[in-house]
Amino acid sequence: MKTRLIFIFSLSIMAAACNPQKSKTPDKWSEKELSEWFSKGKWKQGWNALSDESVDQKKFARLYFENPERWNKAFQFLSEQNLSENIPVRKAVVKVRIN
Repeated sequence: MKTRLIFIFSLSIMAAACNPQKSKTPDKWSEKELSEWFSKGKWKQGWNALSDESVDQKKFARLYFENPERWNKAFQFLSEQNLSENIPVRKAVVKVRIN
């Protein structure tokens, strides 16, 4: 009886060790995990926007998971606004002076 219990306990520990769950901390995610999370876009809360290529995905994920409630509220707000009607599109003219 004891050996059977020890065997089952050992087997369950080995199974848990061989099948680790994804870490909640983005700093420990692989590039694949990070890319999958970012591309799924659940964090956008329905906001239909494309992210720029210059976004540091790992840094964004770390900041997002530090305070997801605030990020979710911000993205939810953005998703509920009709930004194309509410924000006029303007062209900026930048003058550069070279000495």
